[in-house]
Amino acid sequence: MEERNYSVYIHEFPDGKYYVGLTKQSLEARWQNGDGYKSQPVYDAILNFGWNSINHYSIDDLTREEAQELEKELIKKYNSVDNGYNISEGGGCGGSPWIEYKYNGKIYNPEELARLSPISEMTGHDITNRVNYHGWSIEDALNTPLIHKNQTVNYNGIEYTYKELADMSSVDDLLPSDINFRLKRGWDIERALTQPKNVKLQPFGIGEKIYEYDGEMLNSYELWQRRKCKELKQSVIVGRINQHGWSVEDAITIPPKKYGLLYEYQGKLYNTKELAQIYPQNHLENHDITDRLRAGWSVEDAVEKPKVSQKKYLYNGKEMSLQQIHKLMPSPKVGYTTFWKRVKNGMGFEEASKK
Repeated sequence: MEERNYSVYIHEFPDGKYYVGLTKQSLEARWQNGDGYKSQPVYDAILNFGWNSINHYSIDDLTREEAQELEKELIKKYNSVDNGYNISEGGGCGGSPWIEYKYNGKIYNPEELARLSPISEMTGHDITNRVNYHGWSIEDALNTPLIHKNQTVNYNGIEYTYKELADMSSVDDLLPSDINFRLKRGWDIERALTQPKNVKLQPFGIGEKIYEYDGEMLNSYELWQRRKCKELKQSVIVGRINQHGWSVEDAITIPPKKYGLLYEYQGKLYNTKELAQIYPQNHLENHDITDRLRAGWSVEDAVEKPKVSQKKYLYNGKEMSLQQIHKLMPSPKVGYTTFWKRVKNGMGFEEASKK
């Protein structure tokens, strides 16, 4: 059975533009609060607006093929190449053309590097995956043979493929290529199957013990070993404590943040903002949809039932809702949420609508 370990996600920016992507990593590991995009063009927009000003949505537990098709569908739906932050039509898992590597004094993108490899079937995706996600040197990435499905390794007297070994491992997100790389570096099979990714295996007592927990002083790896939520990465725990001032107990206990989802309505996928806009006469905001769904409402009821009442404002001699007034404002204008906040803070309608 094909693994369902891909996610497709959407970043909705305050300027009304979108970025759509797919990943096999956890969303926290991929996004890194925006730092996961430092090598991509969209990072400028993230810096401009700030990560916390961007809405995030995802649909999870997809096969690779499903994720590729959905990514293409959503990029087309949001027109995020021509009027957004995607640079391609999506659907691929290949090398990223904006990533550059320095090799032998020259600059190459992943596809160009792949053409330098003596391995004929090497792709840009293989290069990016090996160097960016698994920490290989460029030399190893270019020259280490790719794993073939029929290649096996003897473990406890039985022949296993690398995929079978990866399935046996207790390490989160361990790939067949990771095991292949580890064994080629001289690791024994037990260590290759059990050592966490991106964590230096250090014996107890080695490393700076700067975290106090349960009456002991621990280093970051020892603290990670005591986590109460298996989805937590060591880097996440350290960031929570060092950068955000969390208590040690909270840092190793609270699960990673869950991000917004897409919801199916009448056979199509929508985020909460889009659901709120289906029936403008209901005067719903995206937070109304979210609150209703959290309260156990069906998607149909959350979308179709109007608000009980809405405050009216006098504009040009008529009583109107704030949404109606916002639609009458000349362009260019700010989004409705910004407009609403400004009016609530005492600004006039025209002034509140200006960008």
